[in-house]
Amino acid sequence: MAKLRHIALSVPDPEKAADFYCDAFDMKRVGKTDSPLARGCYVSDGVITLALLDYKTDEWAGYVEGEDERGKDWVGIHHIGFWVDDIDETEAKIEKRSEEHTSELQSPD
Repeated sequence: MAKLRHIALSVPDPEKAADFYCDAFDMKRVGKTDSPLARGCYVSDGVITLALLDYKTDEWAGYVEGEDERGKDWVGIHHIGFWVDDIDETEAKIEKRSEEHTSELQSPD
C-alpha cells in the first residue's frame, strides 16, 4: 500500500515558513538544502515531511510557458511524494490510469 510521505511547498522564505510549521504544529526541522534547484528547509511530524522550497529559476520550478503559472515566484503546493512497495508496478498503474483519466476528461466535440 502506498503511503504519502512528502509534500513540497514553494515559498518565498523557507526559514520563516519552517518557523511557522514548527511553532504552529510542533513539527521538527529535519534538514536544509541550498542546491542549484532551490534553497529550502525540511520539517516533519515524524511521518510526513514538508519541503519548504524557494526555487531559483523558472526552469527548475517546473514552469512551462503557456501551460501553468508555476514559475520561481509562484507560492503553493509544488508536488507530493509517495512511498511505494514496488516502483515499477506503481509506475505501470499510474501510466494506465493516467491514460484512462485523460480520455475521461476530454470533452466531446
